[in-house]
Amino acid sequence: MYEEKEELRKAGRESSCIALLRQWMEVSEIFMTYISKSDEHSLGKVQDIWWRHEYQTAKANLSHIHALIRLAETESEAVILDHICGMIGDLIRPEEAEQFIAEGILRDMDDYFETRELARKVLQHSCTQHCLERIGPGETDLHCRSVCSRLASSDPTRHCMQTIHVNHSPSATMVMAELGLCQPYDETGRFQPFDVGVISQQHHPPTSAGEGVISPSSPRIFAATKSQSNIQYCTTYSTS
Repeated sequence: MYEEKEELRKAGRESSCIALLRQWMEVSEIFMTYISKSDEHSLGKVQDIWWRHEYQTAKANLSHIHALIRLAETESEAVILDHICGMIGDLIRPEEAEQFIAEGILRDMDDYFETRELARKVLQHSCTQHCLERIGPGETDLHCRSVCSRLASSDPTRHCMQTIHVNHSPSATMVMAELGLCQPYDETGRFQPFDVGVISQQHHPPTSAGEGVISPSSPRIFAATKSQSNIQYCTTYSTS
């Protein structure tokens, strides 16, 4: 009798996966269409967008989305950066909460405070096997690849574009030098480009020391979805 019940439970779980996956894919399509075409312009006015689903190695998991979004030239840098919050203190400001309540994105101020508390749990980084890389032969010789903007940024109180010194191989540097993109490789091993367009940089939003590593998110998108996101401002060579 017990084995029969377990068999029925297993069959129920397996059959529900199809319906769940179909709903997830449909909602994903609606969500990305909203970002790219809605008059609300939650991330700014979109000119071009590319996105795809990615599955992690865990069993029976749903996908998450990676996207590259090109905004219209009419979008100013100040407005674009205002869509990206790297600390909970900036996520959904009081004046934004009133607007979101009026639009029906949040129910009331209680929902606003609950959403802010949820963000502390959802957006704070916790190490898993997916973010760890091996730095030595020992069992514990593992390092988290997640970037801590508070430590990497030259000024954690404001939005910064931090230069990344990429250690290109001598052969790669030689090819770039032949193309006129950089100086010939020398004993310093430092990549010295002629054109600032090939200087690699990474965006870091304002952060708070007491919040740990927070995934940058959009106030409107988090208020609407209450789910994890990681929004990066990509304007220079290799930042995507």
